[in-house]
Amino acid sequence: MAFFDSIKYPAYIIKYEGGLPDFKPAPGSIQFKDDHAELKIMVFFSRKTILINPDDIVEVGLNQETFRSAGKAAAGAIVGGLLTGGIGLIAGAAMGGKRRKENHLHLVIKYMSKECEVLISPNNDIPKIYAGLKTLVAKQTVRPAIENASNDKTQVDVTIEIEKMYDLLQKGILTQEEFGKKKKLLLGI
Repeated sequence: MAFFDSIKYPAYIIKYEGGLPDFKPAPGSIQFKDDHAELKIMVFFSRKTILINPDDIVEVGLNQETFRSAGKAAAGAIVGGLLTGGIGLIAGAAMGGKRRKENHLHLVIKYMSKECEVLISPNNDIPKIYAGLKTLVAKQTVRPAIENASNDKTQVDVTIEIEKMYDLLQKGILTQEEFGKKKKLLLGI
């Protein structure tokens, strides 16, 4: 049955970087089921499975960074410098490195009665993992967002607002303190 389970619910290989108590950085995987996700982290020669239910997800976000490959920039500088001298050194460095995008997943979950930021190394599957997490967020139970809010405001609306605030934090428009206050207000804490 496990074979058919892996076809219906593919697992994405990850490198867990930290954030959860008692877990050190290690290879792992994340697999999305119908109503939860399974985060599996290697611990010595076995895997430890952490179930992530929709209501366990506090925040999820996806950031893309564009950067220049340092190795290719250095190689371009050397070739440019050898061929044309000082000016070629600068031009070669500028043109040598190609830009590439790297996806960073921002995930905060409730684990052992604490909010923990789960750090995962960037890889090509991060957009798929993000989509799976967003699907789970959409299945969260309805909670009042703030005290005087109408009852039809769902947790999904709160998550969207928190994501907007997080984007403002990343852009430097909000401070960490302002973000924390607004997040607590939205979550009704």
